[in-house]
Amino acid sequence: SKGEVVLVNQYRFGTEQASLEIPGGMADPGENPKTAAVRELKEETGFESNEVIEIGRVESNPAIMSNHTYTYLALNCKKLGDQSLDGTEDIEIIKKHIDDIPQLIKEGAIQHALVVSAFYFYNLQGKSFNPSFCCSFDYYCFLSISFKGNSWS
Repeated sequence: SKGEVVLVNQYRFGTEQASLEIPGGMADPGENPKTAAVRELKEETGFESNEVIEIGRVESNPAIMSNHTYTYLALNCKKLGDQSLDGTEDIEIIKKHIDDIPQLIKEGAIQHALVVSAFYFYNLQGKSFNPSFCCSFDYYCFLSISFKGNSWS
């Protein structure tokens, strides 16, 4: 149905439980964060998009880390292949309507801070989108990529 967000549910060793998140990962050395985001989307979900826009950037944890995490929104995603997971990844794909995301955050189904910030960035951007934007695409893919360094240029 229109307006669905592609999420991933994966086990996180730090919390010793599954975590409902957006696809994401680390940029390889020398890799553009946007390129890494597109790669991670394809690897983790099999979805692809030809329209990927940056909607935000945060300092992941400036007290102890020097990386930034970029948030991208891939519009009109299409499932064009199978997952291509790393040996340690076990990822379940879950689709939720974009309108359900605030409640998932409120009830604690989505707890990952970088994922919550991604949807906050979407909310900020949404004010500049046309009114029918929310449901004009079948699938939305939000992507989170960590990049070591101050910025990508």
